[in-house]
This record gives sequence, C-alpha cells and structure tokens, in this order.
Amino acid sequence: MRVHLSSAQLEVPINERASVTVGVYNDTDVIAGYRVTLLGADPSWVTTNGNDTAVFPSETASIELSVALPEDFPAGHRPMAVQVESLEDLEEAVTVALDVVVPRRDQLNMRIEPSSVTGGRSTTFGILIENRGNDTITAALSGTDDEAVVKVAFNPNDVTLEPGESEIVRAETRGGRRWFGVPTPRIMTFSVAGVEPVREGIATFIQKPRIGRWVLSLGGLICAISVFAIVITHSFEQVAENQKQGQDLIEAALDDDPTNANAVATNPGSVTGTVTGPADAPLAGVTIELVGLDDIDGVIAATSSAADGTYQIPGLSNGTFKIRAAGAGFSTSWFGGESFAEASEVGVTLGEVSEDVDFSLEGRPGSITGQVVAEDPAGAFAVLVRTAESIDGMTDAEVERAEVAPDGTFTFPEVPSPATYEIQIAKAGFTAEPRPVRLAGGEAAQGIEILLREGNGTISGGVLGPAGALGNVTVEATDGVSTIATVSLTTGDLGAFTLRDLPTPGTYTVTFSREGFAKESISVPLNDVATVDNISVRLVPALGTIEGVVRTSSGAPLGGASVTVSGGGITRTTAAASTGLAGAYILDELPIPGTYTVTFSAPGYVSETRAVDLASVAGTSPAVSIDTNLVLSTGAVGGTVTAAGLEVAQASVSLTNGILTYTTTSADEPVGVYRLAGIPAGVYTLTVVRTGSATSSQLISLNPGDDLLVDVALEPQASISGLIFDDNSGSPIARPDAIVELYLVETFPGAAPLQTIVTGADGAYTFLGLDAPNSYVVAVAAAANDPTLVASTLVALLPGQQVTGADVTVP
Repeated sequence: MRVHLSSAQLEVPINERASVTVGVYNDTDVIAGYRVTLLGADPSWVTTNGNDTAVFPSETASIELSVALPEDFPAGHRPMAVQVESLEDLEEAVTVALDVVVPRRDQLNMRIEPSSVTGGRSTTFGILIENRGNDTITAALSGTDDEAVVKVAFNPNDVTLEPGESEIVRAETRGGRRWFGVPTPRIMTFSVAGVEPVREGIATFIQKPRIGRWVLSLGGLICAISVFAIVITHSFEQVAENQKQGQDLIEAALDDDPTNANAVATNPGSVTGTVTGPADAPLAGVTIELVGLDDIDGVIAATSSAADGTYQIPGLSNGTFKIRAAGAGFSTSWFGGESFAEASEVGVTLGEVSEDVDFSLEGRPGSITGQVVAEDPAGAFAVLVRTAESIDGMTDAEVERAEVAPDGTFTFPEVPSPATYEIQIAKAGFTAEPRPVRLAGGEAAQGIEILLREGNGTISGGVLGPAGALGNVTVEATDGVSTIATVSLTTGDLGAFTLRDLPTPGTYTVTFSREGFAKESISVPLNDVATVDNISVRLVPALGTIEGVVRTSSGAPLGGASVTVSGGGITRTTAAASTGLAGAYILDELPIPGTYTVTFSAPGYVSETRAVDLASVAGTSPAVSIDTNLVLSTGAVGGTVTAAGLEVAQASVSLTNGILTYTTTSADEPVGVYRLAGIPAGVYTLTVVRTGSATSSQLISLNPGDDLLVDVALEPQASISGLIFDDNSGSPIARPDAIVELYLVETFPGAAPLQTIVTGADGAYTFLGLDAPNSYVVAVAAAANDPTLVASTLVALLPGQQVTGADVTVP
C-alpha cells in the first residue's frame, strides 16, 4: 500500500476538532481493508470516517481522521504519526509523520484567603495561583491600596507554573496607622500579570488605631476608679494577645477540619504517584480525583497523569482522603481497594509530600462482532486466540469459541482489552485465513468479514537442521488469498509438520522459518492431487556479522574505541584494534534475521549509536559494514596574548562557566602563547589578567570538537614617569644621578621600596609594570650613600594608566 496525508501539519485548538484526510492506495492484487490509527494520541481523542473500508486493487480510499484534544493538553508542536494497517496482513503497516500543533491557551486563576483581616501595622494574606491553561506561565504579583499607604511584599515575588500546577504566595502587607480614632479599612487590590487580561483580586485590611476611643474613655475611668482601671487594663492585654494570635488560630482551625481542603494554606501538602496499565505501561490522560472520607461524589481536588504516567495533586491542607483513578476504556480504580469502602486512606500533612500513591488500571471488556462469508456457514466455529507475542508458558492461546449463526454472524461479547487477537474460522473441509484484530480498551470492534473457502488439501513432511530433525519451525503456506500456518513438532515425530484444509486446486508457497536459521521457501502445487506428504527441508544456521572501522572526525584511526552491539536478547562489546589495521572491529555470530543497535564510544568523544537490520538470506551469513567518525566531546581554546603589538608572557588566563574553571599562564617560549584543552562544550568567559593592565574578558561559545583561536590584546601596563629637579634657590634645574624610589602609600616610609631608579643627566625617571588600581609615593633619596628621603609626591594610578609629569623638586 501507499499512504499520503492531505497535510503534514495539523493545528488543533483546544475545545475544537481538526481533521486530516488519509489517502490509502491498494497496490496489491486482492481486495484489502485498512485501519487508520493515530500513534501518540489517546484513542478517545480520535475519530475516523471510512475506517475498515474495502479497497479494490489499484484504487485509493480517503479516510478522514479527526482529532479533539483535552483542555489540559500542552501547547506546542507534538510529533505524532498516522499508522495505516492492512486488515489482511497485520505485519503490513505504513507510518507517516504528522506534526500536531496545539495553540497556547492561557487560563490563570487566583484566590485570596482570608478576604478580610483585622490587624495592626501588618498582616499576611495567602494568594493561591493556579495555571489551568496548557502552557508554562510566569506570573508577577503586585499589590496596592487606594490611599497608597500600605506596602506589599510577596514571597515569592514571581511564580513559574507548569500546566495544572498551583502555588501559594504569601502577601505581607505593612503600613502606618492612626494614633487615635476608629479602625481604618484599607481596600487592597492584588494583581497577577503574566496572561491577558491581568487577573485581579480584592481583599480588605482593617487597621486598628494605636489608641482607640475606648482607650481614652478608659483613661478617664482610670482617673475616677483606680481599682477598676487595673482589672480593665489586664483584660485588654488579653484581647490584644488574642488578636495577635489570630493568624495561628486560623491555621489551627484548618488543621482540625480536614474536609476544608479548599482553604488556602501557606505551606500546603501534596500527593504524588504513577498510573500504569497492562504490562506496566505508563498511562497518560488518566483523571485522578481526591475525595473526602464521607462523600464519594464530593471531589476536593483533581488532576491528570502526564505522558510518563506520573501525577501530582498540590495545594492540599491537613487531612485524610481517598483517591481514585479513571480513564477512557479502563475501569475505575481506588487506591488500596476495589471500592470506595475498601480503599485505603491517604493522609496529607502541611509542607510534606505523600508519595507512591500508585494505580494499576485494567481495561474494560470489549466485544468483537463479525461475519463469515460463505455459501453455507452453518456448522462453522469462530475461535478467538491470543497472538504468539502475548503468550507465555502459563497462558492458554484460545480465549473463546463462538458458534457461527446460519446467516454467518458471530459475536464475542466479553473480551479482555486492550489486546491483540487472531480470529480463526474452523469447519471440516473448509479453510479461512486467520484475521488479526487489535482491540483498544473497551472497544466494540465491528464489520469484520472472513472468507470461508473449501479446503481438502494437505501438505506434510519434515524439517531438518545441522544436527538432524528440527522442531519449533514455523511453516506457513499461502496461495495469495489464504494463509495457513503451523509449527513443526518438538516431541514425538520431531520436526514433522502437517498443513490441512488447504483450498484446492492451487499452488502454494511454503515458507520455513525459525530464529537463528536462514528462511527457506518452496513451491508446492495441489492440482491433480490433494495431498503432498514427502516434503523435506533443511535449514542452515543464520548468523550475521557487523564490521567496520572507527575513526576520529579528522579521519585518523581511533584504536581502543569501545563497540557494543545489542538486540535479540544479546549484548556484546569489543574494542577497535590499536595495532595492525588500527580502528577496525568485528562482531560476528549474530542471530539473523534481527535488528541491532551498535554503539561506538571512546573517552573524550561523543558516543554514536546506529541501527542495523541483519536480514536472513538462504545459505549465507550476511555481513554489514559500518564505519563511523567520532567527534570530540570536548573542545580547546588557544591563542596569543599581546600588548602594544608585542607578545606578553606570564599573563594569567582563565576560562569559566560559573561552575567549572580552567586556568593557565601565557608561555615564555613561544612568548605569549596559551592553550586550554579538554573543555566540555558550553558558553564560557575567557579572562586574561596582567599586572598593571586592565583585565580583558570576553564570552566564547565552545562546541564539541572545536579548537578555537582566540588572541587577546591587552592594554599597556600602568606606569609613572617624571623629572627630578634641584630647587636651585627658586630656579629649578634637572638633578642628574638622583636616587628615585617607589613605595605603596600604605607601607610608606617604613617598608623597602618597590623599585629604585637612578636618573640620567636630564633627571628623568620611569617606573613600569605597576599594579593598579593603587596609590604610590615617588620619593628622592639624599644620595647613593645617604638613604634619607628629601622629597616625595603622591600618585594615584588606574589599570593601564600612564601617568606622566610626576615631577619632584628637591629643596
């Protein structure tokens, strides 16, 4: 068959249905039926119009595939695939990529608890923010009051929420209050920005004055009746203490009432777990609901499982609950029991996570209804069997047997699902090709037609291997319309097989196959005779080889590289040769046919994995050659450090990404050259430091295998220069042979000088290579044999600065 889509991309807005047309061309010589499924999507999201349609040879069928996604489906591009399967041959399937685009849908909810608080100078509100959209939202909070006298601080100030997540933000309000008078209501407006329109909520902060009117009255009463004043003062101290503890009483009340799970706690608890289906496969899109202990219908909180089957119910207060899981095509499951009454209780504690609340769901029973097409279907039986892949040593292959009605119909009303089955029709003297059926959870499969033909032909014989008779060989005969299969005996008459009820006359292609052996096919005519019983076939072991050479990205052989092959239940590892034909490897005696993955790895290089199909070819051992070039997993940075066009040695070079730091020094030979190798790929800051020069920093991006050349030009080093004069009775003249010394300000004059220079005939001096920023003292000694300092000047120096004119006059 050939398959094409009307569009390779399908945009599916939430709460809307979108469609794509699947064209299926029948390139066989028989009438065929096809089924279209969307891989990567829950079957409940997808509907098809025209599925199971019979398509005549050389004709095309158009099947409309329609998709509607749930509200919590994430936004963005989701790679899916349209799979078209032949209803005549389950192994014949074509998959075409479909890019499903889900537009962003923002829905941000907020709730403020409590809505009104009476307090003094400050109080705290809890703001619950929930992301009910299908994309990540970063929300920024702000708060104001009408009179702009209250300041609000949020913890945290910005919140990033994935779809379905929620978080409690503490809004701490503080503002000045009156000394006297009545309580003042402050209308607080809290805003959450991040989606359009901005979400807002109103709360009231009632501020009590420092001294109320009743306090003034109390003062007068104290003056009149001192005894009562003491009692009243004590009473109001208790009132103030109770008011201070108001917030704690609210939290305590919440703790004592576990059914009040919708109240906002400032440090909520949560429940997490995993949902799996048959064969422990993770299930996505399953609804998880948390209910109270006394109300099975009162859903307190709910969420859906992610693609990996995990889920989380956040924002919960203290309490004990029961939890259930339900999904399309699956039975409802309670955690820890078969029903609400038997379910285990799940405790939630503020600030803690209740983990491992896991569910394993079973599919709802499905049904299969079909039709046997024959002149007289009476006396036939429909047998439902499990496919070979789903049978183990403890499982019966036959699931159910149903009698075919006189009109040819048959029904299997209660069938375990999801599963893949095969329908076989049995009637003496007749034959029918087994029909594969893939049943989704709770699906009612209909419209299945199976052709019943007269069959009295028989083909029998034996299969041999290298050591004699060979059992467990699959023997399959087909005339292009019907296919009959059996397995050679493993006990008794070892290797013997018999294919019965073959339609005659006809010519059959009989194929013999077994894992680890090359496949053999022969042609057997059943024309003049209905029975052929002298077939003898010998199978030879099928072993393949994978070989090749491992090289670096530059083409050099990479000896010692590790080569690992896995697949078909085996894993083998070898090493590429280091001598002789360096880099060469060979992996032989691999069972065929088989699909293998070959992984190449070496220290310091990026691993590479290839997929290889070793096909079975009669009488041969196929070899596949795979050469590879591994790319370095790290990179290198090097270059030359210069200043004023000259190479600079002994400059400090460092490379850091904030976590890893690599350092070196520019070389003395060759002068100024540096190199840092073995650096993981990433973005780094390259910094070069030299005494007296401004630090040089730059960002570089390093990819695996890069060898970057980064030359660094530094600014000149800091220096101080000037002239030394003799005062000469007010007519300064240059002082030759003057002893000029340089000191740091903080060590002057007790420490030894950093540098000492003797001036020439012109009295000039220069101090080079100075550390900066710093402050220095330039001082002049009396004479070579007299260290007494007779004059000095102060110089402030910045990195790279050349200070000139720092002249000193000796009195």
